[in-house]
Amino acid sequence: IDVAYLNFISRCDKFQDEFCVILDRDIGSHSSEQLNDILRICNEKGYKFFITSPCFEFWLLLHLCDVQVKFAGKIENIQKNLKVSRKHSFVSDAVLKMAGHSKNISASVFKREYLPHVDDAIKQAEKFDTNICNLINNASVGTNLADLILLLRQS
Repeated sequence: IDVAYLNFISRCDKFQDEFCVILDRDIGSHSSEQLNDILRICNEKGYKFFITSPCFEFWLLLHLCDVQVKFAGKIENIQKNLKVSRKHSFVSDAVLKMAGHSKNISASVFKREYLPHVDDAIKQAEKFDTNICNLINNASVGTNLADLILLLRQS
């Protein structure tokens, strides 16, 4: 943590502010041990911890389609999220095919494909695992990002 960031955290009002860690997990990027350490530290410090398993693009996918219907019988493919090309995993390739963008999302694509469907993504997230320990340990497909959106809406 750099000094400027540490100063920012020290100025947070614990009665009005929530400090959250949102982790973009990708294939092989963080071990379950590392993520469990992060969760432990977050719990000790009173921080919230948000993650999507197997990757952030799964959260995007929840905006684009009914995942359980479109990927019926392929949830295991989502969970494994193997590379399907040099640049894409199974999930990022699905997002590319449905929304027409790669890793970077332009403002116009965000406004068209994602913003109007946040409530859909929240409802769909409830159909998948939201338990942070299961998500960290790759036990299932899911996300707890819906909780972050709901927290932000309370502000």
